[in-house]
Amino acid sequence: MVSVPGSSKRWSCSTLGDGIDQVQMQKLEAQEAELVRQLEETTYFSDGIVELDFRDQTSGNEVTPNQRPVATPVRADASDNVQSPESEVTDTLVVVTPKAHGPSDTSAPTTPVSDVAATPTPSAPTKAAAAYRPKGMLDRMVQPKSKRRELEAPEWLKEEWKNGDKAAIADLLRTCNWDKDAFLNELLVIVKKKKSFQLTVDEGWHSEEVEDGSDPTSDLGTDFAGLDAATKRQTDKDKGNFDQPGMTKYMQDGWTTKEALKRVLSSMISKSGKLRSLARELKKNYADSATSECLKNLELQIKNVDSQYDSCNEAWAKGEVEDFQGEENAKKYYDKKGGGDDTDPDDTQTKPPKAKHKKEKNAKDKDKKTKKEKKNKPGRTIRGMSAAIGEEPLIFKFGFTHNPIWRWTNPIYGYATARERWSNMLILHYGPEPYTPAMLASCAAVIRTARDFVADVGECSAAKSGGLINLSKRDPKNGERDCHRLMTKQCRLALPLKKRYLKLRDGDPKIPFLRFRDWLSMMLLHNCMHILVGLVRPDHDREHAILTAFWRNFELQEPTHPIFERARNGEIILGRTIPVLLHGDEGRSKKRSAFLVTNIHSVLGRGVEVELRTASRKHYLKMLPNFMGHSYTNRFLACAMHKSAYTGKKSYVFDILLERLAAELAHVSSTGVTDRFGTQWWAVCVGIVGDWPWLQKSGSLERSFLNATKHRSAAGAPRVCRGICHLCAAGQPGVPFEQVGTRHPTWRNTFLQQSPFSRPSPFQVLPHAPGENQLARLFHFDLFHCFHLGLAKNYLGSMIALLSQREPGTSIDTRFEQLTAKYLGWCSTNGRPAHVQRLTKEMINWVSTTVYPTGGWHKGDLSTSLLLWVESRFLSEDWSDDDLLFLGGEAAVAANKFIRILYTSGVWLCSSDAAEVANYGFRFLRRYSDCALRAFQRNLRHFVIQPKAHAMHHLFLSMLEASSLGPVMSILCTSVQQDEDYIGRASRLSRHVSETHISERVCDRYLQSAYAQWVKIGYIIRAGS
Repeated sequence: MVSVPGSSKRWSCSTLGDGIDQVQMQKLEAQEAELVRQLEETTYFSDGIVELDFRDQTSGNEVTPNQRPVATPVRADASDNVQSPESEVTDTLVVVTPKAHGPSDTSAPTTPVSDVAATPTPSAPTKAAAAYRPKGMLDRMVQPKSKRRELEAPEWLKEEWKNGDKAAIADLLRTCNWDKDAFLNELLVIVKKKKSFQLTVDEGWHSEEVEDGSDPTSDLGTDFAGLDAATKRQTDKDKGNFDQPGMTKYMQDGWTTKEALKRVLSSMISKSGKLRSLARELKKNYADSATSECLKNLELQIKNVDSQYDSCNEAWAKGEVEDFQGEENAKKYYDKKGGGDDTDPDDTQTKPPKAKHKKEKNAKDKDKKTKKEKKNKPGRTIRGMSAAIGEEPLIFKFGFTHNPIWRWTNPIYGYATARERWSNMLILHYGPEPYTPAMLASCAAVIRTARDFVADVGECSAAKSGGLINLSKRDPKNGERDCHRLMTKQCRLALPLKKRYLKLRDGDPKIPFLRFRDWLSMMLLHNCMHILVGLVRPDHDREHAILTAFWRNFELQEPTHPIFERARNGEIILGRTIPVLLHGDEGRSKKRSAFLVTNIHSVLGRGVEVELRTASRKHYLKMLPNFMGHSYTNRFLACAMHKSAYTGKKSYVFDILLERLAAELAHVSSTGVTDRFGTQWWAVCVGIVGDWPWLQKSGSLERSFLNATKHRSAAGAPRVCRGICHLCAAGQPGVPFEQVGTRHPTWRNTFLQQSPFSRPSPFQVLPHAPGENQLARLFHFDLFHCFHLGLAKNYLGSMIALLSQREPGTSIDTRFEQLTAKYLGWCSTNGRPAHVQRLTKEMINWVSTTVYPTGGWHKGDLSTSLLLWVESRFLSEDWSDDDLLFLGGEAAVAANKFIRILYTSGVWLCSSDAAEVANYGFRFLRRYSDCALRAFQRNLRHFVIQPKAHAMHHLFLSMLEASSLGPVMSILCTSVQQDEDYIGRASRLSRHVSETHISERVCDRYLQSAYAQWVKIGYIIRAGS
């Protein structure tokens, strides 16, 4: 329905575009009729092209080109010269090669120049009249030709002239300098582009009907007056972008399409809200079966609308940011747009959107133009943003949003409806993935920006912002050092931890080390020990009870651990002893180089998201895994350094780091820390966790996955393997690690029979169960790397390959496209993140049938989504005709069941739950082993068995054996999903600092970033807040 506020009449039309076309046609016909009447009074008609040659009447000199008008097509007759009553002609008019459109008298003599000069000629027609003369030529061009068929206009030209914007087409003809071929080529390109981006919006009908006998077109001008005015205002606003040489109205189609799409998105939001309100009313007031069926259809339509809205919103966002981003970075864009260092800010900024007094503002604009260029110009950031936004810097707000249309237009908290009355919103960057923009600047750039800002506003105004003047006075050459001193010592915007340093050889760069005892002292000072127990707020009695209960359960599984002997002797209090884990891993620094980050964290935390949704009320002695919350608030940095600092000739640095970590953990377990009231606290390391390469390197393990034989010897004989597991002899001759389908494997008799260490481990000083080779149990396998990024990827690669063969199609790519459609449809229906847009043979590394397919992704949650999808298809389809698929489907069901139990449980599983997890895990391994055997017998490359399958075998066997002793610690506690997030954050910091002092700079920035998170969550309360 089309209606304009303030109009007195309404008319029905099928589309908004039809109504506008009718209005324009009515106006153009009336104007053209008036112009024809004026032309008949001033001149006679003939067809031709004339060129104006202006000469001064007195001197005869030719007028300069800048003073000469552009050659304009007119309709004049050289044989009849009529005196214009308005003015006299003082220039010589030379007629050149008239192009006749009909029979002409070729015998008529040409008028001499001298005679024409003495003959009065009519005055130049008005500007409005000249603008519409190309329409006559185009009218004749599209008319049917009965004799000269070669002059027949193309059908697309006739259709465009009939239905398109005639004024714009006439402008294009004039722009092409009346060259018919150039005009047709240019118009054809524009028409094709217009059709490719055309968007039709069907509007509803009016409730009021047109009265009989009335002319609808006679009142559309009134009804669309407001719409025309709004369009004109928007066009005037963007005039600077369109007033380019050779640019026509047709070239504004991109902008028009984006504006139309924006209106469609707003309409879709409104319609979606109305449909949801209708669904709620139906659920509330009607409960019969017919209504339920209608509700299902209605909810399906709502999902379709939301899906289309997301697609359109993404297209609109890409269109908005296309010119800004492209293939250039921001610096090149600003330099190209005039936002560089040598650009005057007055040339890149337009008038502010809100000016209270126009006269005062005009005076200010005049003063700006007369001012000389200032010595200190605004900073690059302010200039670049002003150039991109097109407004003067009034009040800017920068942030991230996943839905810019909703963030701007929604009536609840949208910027357009806020009381601050924001005037505009601009998308500066579009990221293909969430959280992709990493807007971290160097400290030197921050100092330069602060200097420019202080120079612009003056020190008096800048003094209102605390620390800004001090920041502007720092030296950019040592920006990192000086900024850290300012933030830490003066502003105190970093965690109050003292950096220690590893004792290295002379000349090696200093590597900072944060002692865990200092972390504990800081948490005691700020009353934050509840973080290590998994509570939201301090509660000393509850903390004591939880820790006592934890060690009581731990004693059932490890009765010989030395901590309990010390507790019985009164040397330690279990209610004030924190169980901790040591984690280490390498992230990615500059140029994809490795960056090692080690941290210490508590076993106890706030749980996982799934567990929080399922449990309604927590027990007083709640003990949950440490997965919730920002990783800066529950992981505590020990050391971070670049790979070049501990490899090659500096490999001794890694050994020093391990010795320092072991000594620190031994100190907090034996001596502990004391608070200001004399209360003593301890922390005991119960495990070292991480991926398998970290376990091998940190433990100096002689037996690891690196020993797995991949090829035969040169003579063709099998290579002798030294073993692939630090807990048993699996992989050695006669002890196959591939034996995963039984509860009584051969390697079970070799458990802890051999020492796995190639040299004495520095971690032997940590408290652990006494006995030969018991220290090896301190190194735990990780569920995340062993299953989600290990065995599950092998399993899913084979399952996807088998499922693709069930799809119809002659090519493998076609079958994978159909498989992709099913997967994406399932994810959309069940609300699961797909993480990928296509399932391809490259994604599972299946280049040929002679290669084992295995997942090539690095996202653990993608394995979870694919496992759930395979299970859903197995339960809803009949796979009995394919024994490999059938067994694989049963394996998916078993895997999802033990994962659900783990993620919905706490730190301690009761005996029955632990046995159930182990049994489902064994079922998965048996199905997987059976599939591998059958595929091998059929000479198929599917279901490869790698060392991580053996690691999962260890995890399930340990849970089954421990279930007979009492509560069992969940294997999820030693999983490292949250630690991976922590490693990624620290590694990203390393990409934005100098490589010379990378360890120290990362440590400084980490303490500042962690301080912000601690203040945000309320662990640290700043004075005056």
